[in-house]
Amino acid sequence: MDQEEESDPVVLVQAMDQEEESGPVVLVQGMDQEEESGPVVLVQAMDQEEESGLVVLVQAMDQEEESGPVVLVQGMDQEEESGPVVLVQAMDQEEESGLVVLVQAMDQEEESGPVVLVQGMDQEEESGPVVLVQAMDQEEELGLVVLVQAMDQEEESGLVVLVQAMDQV
Repeated sequence: MDQEEESDPVVLVQAMDQEEESGPVVLVQGMDQEEESGPVVLVQAMDQEEESGLVVLVQAMDQEEESGPVVLVQGMDQEEESGPVVLVQAMDQEEESGLVVLVQAMDQEEESGPVVLVQGMDQEEESGPVVLVQAMDQEEELGLVVLVQAMDQEEESGLVVLVQAMDQV
């Protein structure tokens, strides 16, 4: 989305706490460093169980003209005593590029703490993003690393990347 010069980005934060004794923390930082750029960041954090803590950090940076990344982060904690941390950093470094990243992290077991890191970078014109997802499970010494690299080389094409990390142990 392109906006006027020296305009502020649009940030929508929706935090819902559906159970007692839960305290989600949502931090959204949007920076617009060039003219005619307008990132849109949507963060929806839901805490559905007792004694759970959810921290979501979204940092979207638009460093070139006429670029408009959209970042959607949805973090859900469905069990007791679990604390996922989701960090999403989306950077659009060239003109006329569009990046859509959807990250859904779900922790379905007790006392588990996955960490999901998603970094999407679009470094050339009309090129596809590279998405690195690293999910680490701190229960029973389990380690999981997932690397997804998707490239779209067609002109004026849209790419949607969905990453879903689930801890079932």
